[in-house]
Amino acid sequence: MAYKAEIPYGAYWSTPFARWQGAFANLHSLEFAAYTTRKELDRRGIPADAIEHGVLGFSVPQAHSFYGLPWVAGRAGLGHVAGPTVMQACATGVRALLAATQEIEAGLCGVSLALTCDRTSNGPHIYYPNPKGPGGTGAHEDWVMDNFSCDPLGGHAMLQTAENVAAKHQITTAQQHDVVLMREQQYRDALADGCAFQKRYMSLPSRCRIPRSERQPRRSNPMTASVSRQPRVLPISSRSKRAER
Repeated sequence: MAYKAEIPYGAYWSTPFARWQGAFANLHSLEFAAYTTRKELDRRGIPADAIEHGVLGFSVPQAHSFYGLPWVAGRAGLGHVAGPTVMQACATGVRALLAATQEIEAGLCGVSLALTCDRTSNGPHIYYPNPKGPGGTGAHEDWVMDNFSCDPLGGHAMLQTAENVAAKHQITTAQQHDVVLMREQQYRDALADGCAFQKRYMSLPSRCRIPRSERQPRRSNPMTASVSRQPRVLPISSRSKRAER
């Protein structure tokens, strides 16, 4: 089957995958994505008006994520761009690409921006009110930790999924170790010549705005601003484990 949609060479980017609770742990993922998108489009000379449609994918809510793709697009300087927001756990990235492809295949647009972002560090703690519950109490959920530890459909933790797949397809531990060694070698190859391969697509951010709703008083975290101040831009060092002022 022939497809009309294609990803132009070089028209893609990624920020570094920071370690858990590391340098990006307190960044608002949607604001971060919007900032990076604006910077990377400009870096490639892609005009904003060339983009006719967008798809946003994420699996961990952030402040104001209620407004989905249109809000992020507006923050990225693409106020004219609209489109759906998709959320399907680990399949979110694939679904976002498919949604963008289908829009083009259907002839509804010529250029679609597929944008995915997430922050699993410091996930939201959600309370679901229930006035009819015992004592008027409701239910609560730690969005990341609770869902990592239990798939409500399968009734098991995410880690068990890998074990189930290995058992179903009779993948031995030795074969899994072979894959680990191969990935390690590929990673080392990507670091050769001063990370030349990674520099072809990796976006190393230097600044990103944290919105008011995400900030806490300075004494509780050195990365955040006082709630009484206007939003400010914080620099990020790609070489350190935490953002510096």
